[in-house]
Amino acid sequence: MSWHLQLPMMQMGQLMKGFNFRAPPGLASEPEAAPLPVNPLTLIWCHERCHKNENQARRDAFQSSATLTGAQALLCKKTKQFSHWLERSTGEERYVLITDWREAQPCMQVIAKSLADSTPHASMEMVIVLCESEKQGIRAIEWRQSLDPQQGSVHVYQRDSLPATLLDGLVKHVFTEACAMHSISLDLGSTSYESYDSLSHSYDSGTDPSGHRSPSSEQRGGHDPQGKNQGLAMEDFLRHRYAAEQAEKRLTPEEKDMLQQKFAQEALIRSRSPAGRTTVEEVMDDLDEYQKSKRWTKMNSVKPFRKAHEDQINDIMRGTTNLTPFVPEASSSSEASA
Repeated sequence: MSWHLQLPMMQMGQLMKGFNFRAPPGLASEPEAAPLPVNPLTLIWCHERCHKNENQARRDAFQSSATLTGAQALLCKKTKQFSHWLERSTGEERYVLITDWREAQPCMQVIAKSLADSTPHASMEMVIVLCESEKQGIRAIEWRQSLDPQQGSVHVYQRDSLPATLLDGLVKHVFTEACAMHSISLDLGSTSYESYDSLSHSYDSGTDPSGHRSPSSEQRGGHDPQGKNQGLAMEDFLRHRYAAEQAEKRLTPEEKDMLQQKFAQEALIRSRSPAGRTTVEEVMDDLDEYQKSKRWTKMNSVKPFRKAHEDQINDIMRGTTNLTPFVPEASSSSEASA
């Protein structure tokens, strides 16, 4: 079942004036920034898991899409980070807030408070609430209809049926499940964005919001012409993910094998040739050797990585994640990201 609250065409036209998003094929390169308008637009994504490894591709796509439109991107883990940004705004900024049902209500309370304040704050263009289920969406719509119209434009959508016209396709491009596989064509070291997180105000500061060291710009290929460091960093990333999934005893051997193939595929395509590996089978062999090493026991007990993929594991157990074995013929084509 598909549902949403329709956005008035006139309002959309006013917002999209000078706001034009067109995703380049494959997002293969870093887009050139469009000129910022006099009153700059900030795209804000407020979500509890926005900084997690599972949302790396979505963060990259969010930043790239904002850059294409001449907007600024801002990540907020919780409402309090959004509130902090709003309090510091000067009144010249405009913003679009994209959030989930969990954060929608507290965010609107913050917005209502700012409207009642005599101090100028950023102007809210619209709030987009993305819901995961029909039940959640119905509740969100009922809540939306109870709001004071003076609080601004709030729109509720089911995440798996986003209209292509919403923000000129930006929301659909970034927040559908398909976005998770677009990471294979993004330069991992080329994007940066503001972040009001309780542990780190900059995701690229060297420590990610979970407290772990993130790869340096050289490790991510920024200053590595041969790509060796980038490949090593991707293997490290892959091992963490693989260890996390293998440690979850609820997975069947078949599911573990399919995950292993999928992660090997991801590492191979992302880094083009991780540490000299040229096939998925070679990457998988390397992982098998790693599993037998002494470091495996230590890595197997790293709880943050298990937590980061808890949702993915639960999706597999519920049968809502479609894992298919890797097809070697598609490793160098766009079909590999499907």
